[in-house]
Amino acid sequence: MWRSLDHSSPHMTVFQPTRIQNDNKQEIYVLLTASFLPADQTSSVYTCCYCEKNPKLKTMVKIGLQIKANLENVTNLQPDGEDFRWYVKIKCSNCGTVTESWQYLTLTESTPTKGGRGSASMVSKCKMCSRENHIDILKDSYKAYNAEDSNKFKTIIGFECRGMEPVDFSPRVGFQAKGADSTTQFEVDLTEKEWADYDEKTNLPVSIDEFESRFVTMK
Repeated sequence: MWRSLDHSSPHMTVFQPTRIQNDNKQEIYVLLTASFLPADQTSSVYTCCYCEKNPKLKTMVKIGLQIKANLENVTNLQPDGEDFRWYVKIKCSNCGTVTESWQYLTLTESTPTKGGRGSASMVSKCKMCSRENHIDILKDSYKAYNAEDSNKFKTIIGFECRGMEPVDFSPRVGFQAKGADSTTQFEVDLTEKEWADYDEKTNLPVSIDEFESRFVTMK
């Protein structure tokens, strides 16, 4: 149902049921609510009647990070180790607020979720609507970006998101790559979204440039 924040003039109507997962991975159907902000504002806040009574329960969605870059004489671009930090900006799915500062996720760090029923790579309370949301890195979704992927978008990592999702990515230190025609290993810093070096085994310059990224919904 729709529900207005202005209780002096309530407006109610039925909203389409939505399928979500509970903590036991069971799919259930719930009705969403949309809470309209005061008349001098144009945005609305969408919440779930069921989740309001069960704060641990939120719609789960899998989001993939895709990158595109031009690779010259290198291949197998990927994070160097499980302690790699994925720097992202996060959007609250409830109120739409996007974090101003960069935050990072890593496989080697986790935080208990509210109620102590598990943990996640990132647990965050929205400063605007006070909802606690979380994101988990999908370890099995890691993919290297190879020479044949050059100048094409490819998903390199996936995230399981509940109540919030990443909307921007900042590549930094911690990547690695190898020579396209050699065994030379390179440490790659993409802070400036470009990188260059020299492969002494092949006597060729190597580089990564024209770096782009985007987030997509995964099946």
